Amino acid sequence: MEIEYRPIDISDFDEVKYFFITHEYSWRDADPENFIPRSDEEREQIAKKYIIELQDPKEKYHCLGAFLHNKLIGSHFLDRYIIEGKSACHVHGLWVDPSFREKGVAHKLKELGETWARSKGCLLMDSNVKVSNKAMISLNERMGYKVARYNFRKEL
Repeated sequence: MEIEYRPIDISDFDEVKYFFITHEYSWRDADPENFIPRSDEEREQIAKKYIIELQDPKEKYHCLGAFLHNKLIGSHFLDRYIIEGKSACHVHGLWVDPSFREKGVAHKLKELGETWARSKGCLLMDSNVKVSNKAMISLNERMGYKVARYNFRKEL
């Protein structure tokens, strides 16, 4: 299985749009009972917005893909910002097609994301994981991630 890992091609509108659909899938898979899909119009607007954002030389965002035979099978969406006064990179989303999970795709995408973050001077990586996502919690722990804070929620 020859998987190609690379940034998404911002000159390819369909690739950008599908990347952000997979980002949407990362939310769907993490919280299926509360997931509300975006409309096609919303998806078009998001793709257009990020094509502009991804051309910014400040490189606030980074979009990595895992491709098999030119089909996107994994996506990793990163965002640079400041956490506790330090340059950091936040994982906005990480998604792998269900038929390719547990095959090292997410691990490789996270490694490449960390490499990019280091190249931008980031000192921290930050990621949120739903408490029910045992596979991703385990992967984060194996890669050296530690719990930094808790997110509490109360239904009203």
